[in-house]
Amino acid sequence: MQALLQPEASIQARDLLNLSQARVAKDTGINRAYLSQFENGKRILKDAENDALYNYYDEQGLDVAELKQPQQPEALPSQPELKPVYSVNPLRIKDGMVITRDLDSETVEMLMVEYYDLQQQIEQTLKQPVKRGVIFGGIDHETTFNRVLPVLLQCYRLYQLKLILQGQEAIVGNEPLPENEIETLNQFLLLNFSEL
Repeated sequence: MQALLQPEASIQARDLLNLSQARVAKDTGINRAYLSQFENGKRILKDAENDALYNYYDEQGLDVAELKQPQQPEALPSQPELKPVYSVNPLRIKDGMVITRDLDSETVEMLMVEYYDLQQQIEQTLKQPVKRGVIFGGIDHETTFNRVLPVLLQCYRLYQLKLILQGQEAIVGNEPLPENEIETLNQFLLLNFSEL
């Protein structure tokens, strides 16, 4: 067993790698809620999860032991202390995706969880076999199309989540427009996605 991982070290490692809890949970096989509770100090990692996180961060090129006790350079007494200069960047990177800084971390995490869940659902659905006719063995186009349509709507939602995360689209409420007020394809897709 590896040394016991501290919640602060896990958070710092994810921040250095620009990874969300959802991504780390998916890559390590740890339940995301369990990882969140650990990082918030509400749970202790089991040995298997501790080792999985240690190994994962190690594979990413981080030495977790160094993160627990960061080395602070000593200031030279003969030189004045320099204050860091920060530039305001409206974007940040999380799981390799460019994300706006306008969204708080909790909202980003929630959207990333939905993003990965949808991605997994799409992958599982696309592996299903097509429906074939009984007599001639050809593809049953109507049944197959009816199975593909929800996947297309899920792909649209992935696209929409990416736009929201990048700050190009606002978060839409759960209340769909009445059908007589729908004017664009985007509004129509939103209505149909909410009915899935």
